[in-house]
Amino acid sequence: MQDCSTGSILFYSANTAAVINHAIGYLTNGGKIFIKAGTYTFTTTPINLGNGNFAAVGTTSVSGIELYGEGSSTILNAGTNMNGAVIGVLNANNWYIHDLQINGNRASQSGSGGAPPYLNGIWIINSANTTIEHCYVHDTKTVGIYLVSGNSDAILYNNVVNNNANGIQVGWSTNDLIQGNTVNGASDVGISISGSG
Repeated sequence: MQDCSTGSILFYSANTAAVINHAIGYLTNGGKIFIKAGTYTFTTTPINLGNGNFAAVGTTSVSGIELYGEGSSTILNAGTNMNGAVIGVLNANNWYIHDLQINGNRASQSGSGGAPPYLNGIWIINSANTTIEHCYVHDTKTVGIYLVSGNSDAILYNNVVNNNANGIQVGWSTNDLIQGNTVNGASDVGISISGSG
């Protein structure tokens, strides 16, 4: 983890998820996390969703994070048997996730994907004013992009391909915008809206 303004190295680990989580913890008042082009394989889920139980999650609630890369050349890859969402954000607002490739690597996941921890590409829970834009999300064991209990969030101009459930799913959310996305190869529904509200 490098401070872009000074060039100094603030944290080092071979575990990509640990580096991202450390950066989030460092930016307690929000800020930007830029990931250079390359392939980064996660053995654990960044922004840890604990055991997948919404009521018992040990995670950061840092808001105002911009997480971005250099488009499809920045590849966030689920490692063998990672068995979780590649990106999971819980109880945090004003996130902007963009210009990343998310590879769910479903052939190498042993989990069923049908129960927590869900094997989604991007999983946003209980957020407001979060935007996911210009991401290429593919080959997940369950949903490509899943937004739950959101308010005034946006899913814009993403390419969602070959997911083993819905391409994009929004549940129990209000005032959200889904626009300009391409969904191909979802084994269930391209775009699903569920729940009340």
